[in-house]
Amino acid sequence: MKLIYQQILAFILVILTVLVTAGMLFGQFSAKAVYKDSYIRLEKYANGLMSDAMLYNPRTKKMVAFDQQSLKQNAKIMQTQAINFTVYKQNNELVYNSQQKIKVSHADWQKLNATKKTVYHANGKTNAVTVYKPYVMKGKLVAVVALTESVSYVQTIKMQMHNNLFAAFWIAIIIGVLLSFLLVQYIILRLHRIQRATHRIAHGEYDVELPVKQHDEIGKLATDINTMAGNLQKNEQANNDRNEFMKRKALEVSLEVNTLLNQNTAIIKKMEQPGVNDMRALIDELKVTGESIAKNVNQN
Repeated sequence: MKLIYQQILAFILVILTVLVTAGMLFGQFSAKAVYKDSYIRLEKYANGLMSDAMLYNPRTKKMVAFDQQSLKQNAKIMQTQAINFTVYKQNNELVYNSQQKIKVSHADWQKLNATKKTVYHANGKTNAVTVYKPYVMKGKLVAVVALTESVSYVQTIKMQMHNNLFAAFWIAIIIGVLLSFLLVQYIILRLHRIQRATHRIAHGEYDVELPVKQHDEIGKLATDINTMAGNLQKNEQANNDRNEFMKRKALEVSLEVNTLLNQNTAIIKKMEQPGVNDMRALIDELKVTGESIAKNVNQN
């Protein structure tokens, strides 16, 4: 697989990983936020309901009864908002039920008696939240209001999020491919410059100098190639100078040897002439010439 395709695939995988992870986290956060908002709203309804319905003895300041008319009016109001509630006395005795009775389990009732704090439940299958709100007077539990609400809009929000994520998925794919293509093209362009430079160096062209604008890994590689090309160019110049020197020396030796050989030829011809008596002098002259030739060859 070519490098450009490898880089594009890597960018796409990174984008998808980030997108999926962010989508999952955002989905969980949104669901929790919706449930929390429902808990707060139901507690406010419970407080308003009990504020209207609980009747007190002005002298003893104790709760004596529940205003059924007020409970009915609140039931009508809450029914328009798909909220159901049930009111219990401290002994788990039913006081009022707006629509369908909301049961309080034994474990939840014990927890309410023990902690005197609100108990929250969320049912992910039915998308419903339930709040058990206790009311305490002088350290004793006097009443419990159970409220439930269907948060079907949580499912609607999830569907909207899935649709948005799906659209974002394809948009991110397209943008990721374009950006990764541009970025990879830039990287490939720099690598192509290096490839062309190494090709020229391999064919003996050492006058290569790559532009180094960034000091990353590719920039360091370009710097090393420039250094290598410079060293090879210096070595080539040194070799050329040495070859020129050797050629010049060889020419000088050749000229000198030719001169000496010509002298020897002339001496030999003189020796072949009739009437030459001083052979010793000619032989000595040949010897000197031969030694001169050997000396020049050894020195050069």
